[in-house]
Amino acid sequence: MKKWIISLTVLLFIILLCLPYLLIPNSLRVSEVIRVNLKSTSAFRTLLNNSDWHRWWPSKEIKKGDSSWNYEGFTFTTDEHFYNAIGIDIQKGKIKRESRLNIIPVGIDSVVLVWEYRFPASLNPFIRMKEYKESAASKKAMYNILQSMQGFLNKPENIYGMNIHVELSKDTTLISTKFSTPIYPSTTEIYRHINELRIYARNNRAKENNYPMLHVDKVDNHYESMVALSLNKALKSSGNFEFKRFVPWKVLTAEVGGGYGAIRQAHTQFNYFIQDYSLLQMANSFESLVTDRSLERDTAKWITRFYTPIP
Repeated sequence: MKKWIISLTVLLFIILLCLPYLLIPNSLRVSEVIRVNLKSTSAFRTLLNNSDWHRWWPSKEIKKGDSSWNYEGFTFTTDEHFYNAIGIDIQKGKIKRESRLNIIPVGIDSVVLVWEYRFPASLNPFIRMKEYKESAASKKAMYNILQSMQGFLNKPENIYGMNIHVELSKDTTLISTKFSTPIYPSTTEIYRHINELRIYARNNRAKENNYPMLHVDKVDNHYESMVALSLNKALKSSGNFEFKRFVPWKVLTAEVGGGYGAIRQAHTQFNYFIQDYSLLQMANSFESLVTDRSLERDTAKWITRFYTPIP
């Protein structure tokens, strides 16, 4: 009788020991999914720039320019890039898993981010249990990282670096002039032509309605520029001064602070937004010079608004 009880006890112990092994699949798959209100091109371009991952990473221990990121005992490093997917190595100690973050468009302006990896489980029951626990821990870390990423990507100002929105322009009566320079026009050159327009406006008893406008194009090996003033009444074209009249129109606009480097970057991001959302430009984009650059020498204090007429 005692032998029978002992044998049954041993059998039950073996069953309990092997049960987790039997329940763990032969192939372990770890996956987490989030949805983001963002164009797939924007999501891929933003995530591909891993030097900015510190802006949304859940751990505050990383900084700009880091090539790997630690979280919950794991080290994450970007690997290969694929079409709408980014490879991410997940390492803990000597164990490294190759995962992939897939960017899948759904609808007009949203994506699903699927982060996953899989690997064959060990035949050794003790190692398999260890692998299962490690997978569960990495899944939790991936979930937290994606939640932090989602909060960041759902705000367009984080993607483009500025608040881009639509408003109605009231600058309907303009006087403008064009000029060419071998290099990008200097502040002195820009305001020389703006002041010429101001003198012409004052001589004709016209007042400015808004900040001066600037548009610059690079053509071959030189620059073609135009400056304009919005006035309270129509003036006749005269010499290099050209009168323009517009009906009130819808414009895409944003504001940025900083000098020429910040302005160039803002132009790039502004154009990305137009491309991402397939917007039609009705006319050239232009800068509105909120800060009088001829008086403010500290470029960090410059404020510039961007405008692009759209349908």
